Amino acid sequence: DGTRAEAIPNPGVLIDGDQIKAVGPGAEQQASQLGQVVRVDATGKTVMPGLIDAHCHVTFAEPASNDELFFHRPSEGLTALVAAHGVQKVLRAGCTGFLDADVLYNIGADLRDAIEIGAVEGPRMSTGGNALLTAVGGTAGRLI
Repeated sequence: DGTRAEAIPNPGVLIDGDQIKAVGPGAEQQASQLGQVVRVDATGKTVMPGLIDAHCHVTFAEPASNDELFFHRPSEGLTALVAAHGVQKVLRAGCTGFLDADVLYNIGADLRDAIEIGAVEGPRMSTGGNALLTAVGGTAGRLI
């Protein structure tokens, strides 16, 4: 938590909907005042809030070089499938939200919508539009 304090052994965590309401002894006290509470035994587990990746590119498919990224792209369909697999990897890595700053083939909005309707398992997603190539500046500018 950034304070260098020792971890709290066996703390309670009270979650209401998608919000953490209390941690530690206060969580147990508040939970006891509620009617029906679902208890989850997380003994031996690490419990932490989700991480947010503020800048990634799931449609880029982990290219080995800029040449591969900009000049040897897979088809739109394969890019979409690889991106759907990529968002699952982001979720499994502990991120519950991310920003895909720019995307290939304008797939970002469709992928975000597929996550929101449950067609693809993934974290909350914000997305930019199609990646732009410019004549000056940035990696793409150095390739022209």
